[in-house]
Amino acid sequence: AQKMFEALGPDGQEKALRAAVERMAADLRTSVSGLVLHLDETAKHAHFSLCGYDVDGQPLSTHMGRGVLRDLQTALHEALQAFMPDLERGRARKARAEAGAAPHELVNRSVAELHTDLPLEIEAKRQELAELKEKILKNEVRAEKARAKAEQDEDRAEKALKNAEIYERRASEAEGKV
Repeated sequence: AQKMFEALGPDGQEKALRAAVERMAADLRTSVSGLVLHLDETAKHAHFSLCGYDVDGQPLSTHMGRGVLRDLQTALHEALQAFMPDLERGRARKARAEAGAAPHELVNRSVAELHTDLPLEIEAKRQELAELKEKILKNEVRAEKARAKAEQDEDRAEKALKNAEIYERRASEAEGKV
């Protein structure tokens, strides 16, 4: 989504964000009171605020349940898809879990949690990688020794077969003399 958003250019980005926020405000029957695009962080993103009451004077909080929030995500997707046709709507966590998603793909972590967790996770993965590389090296050495032994044993087996043939021939010769 970031690359698609970048490709819109400044005017397209503004139009897309305004359309998305206005669509959500319309669905909630309220008005937009602020919209800011942040350009100073790794990924461009926007913050917006809405009037906390609908056009009938009712607080938005009285009907902002999971279903409404899910519908807002869908509305956001629909509004942005007009500007970014290849944009895909995310799937529900439950649907992803049922489809076999790994646990780490289902849990969202805060920036603070990521700053704490990621260095530890990266170090654990580096340790795991080092152990796997060591295991690969150890097994490659063992495989080479096994190949060498097999070749040596093959030579011994050939000698043993030749000896057996010699002994069988000698036995036959001796039987012929009997």
